Amino acid sequence: KTNSFGVYVNLNGVDIGTGINSLNGLEQRVIKIDGRVTKDQSELLKYAKVLWLSPEIERSFALDMASRRKFFDRATSCFDDNHMLNLNQYNKALKEWSSLLRSGVNDDTWLKIYEKSLLEYGNKILASRKKLADSMNKDMEQSNTMFPKARIFFETEDLDEDYFKMARDEFLNKGSFEGAHNHKIHIKDLKTGNLIEKCSTGEVKSSLVAIFLSQTRLLKNKGLILLLDDISAYLDKQRRDYLLKELKNMRIQSFITGVEPNVFDEIKNEAEFFTI
Repeated sequence: KTNSFGVYVNLNGVDIGTGINSLNGLEQRVIKIDGRVTKDQSELLKYAKVLWLSPEIERSFALDMASRRKFFDRATSCFDDNHMLNLNQYNKALKEWSSLLRSGVNDDTWLKIYEKSLLEYGNKILASRKKLADSMNKDMEQSNTMFPKARIFFETEDLDEDYFKMARDEFLNKGSFEGAHNHKIHIKDLKTGNLIEKCSTGEVKSSLVAIFLSQTRLLKNKGLILLLDDISAYLDKQRRDYLLKELKNMRIQSFITGVEPNVFDEIKNEAEFFTI
């Protein structure tokens, strides 16, 4: 018995299909681009730029550095088609390097092979993140918006040639070290001067939307698609209406959900509605 599911779309003349093939109880993800099969999902980012915001992101954004980094990397991948590939290659090299050290292997030749990859891909990752942060900082500083202005900055911006060799002992002693995999992304509210970890719940929500809108403005001419889930959960009416007005004026294809129809009063005459 065979069950399969697929989705097809034509984006700017490029045929893209993805789905699940299920054969004899085994499921396999299939991606085709103009009829060519690819195993690398990140290749889809070359053709479709997608950003999303949800209550789950809002809840974890202030205190969970891993969630913040993941949120930032999604946007970075929309600006740099190779960003996710660089992350994948970095993480593969990190896994092998870590495994060698944990196993007690101290072969400088083998370790240097992986350290070369970690240095190459690590610096590409840090450079892409910094490039986006610089663009967003400039955009938020110049924007005229009701949402608070924020500034994004990092503790580490590049890695020198001996970085990972020097990190061997630290990894063995502590089980971790600073790198692209746990890169600390800091966000400061420019009005209060507080880091986002020290901001009130309302300030965190507003800062997150300000950052999201900055990403949106920078990508609005790149075929961007937005997904906003249950926006009434993290915005009051005034800010929600302002956000909807901003998106309406930018004319970006957006899929927005809410539990009550009046959530969308700002765009009620210009949007298509579905009840699920």
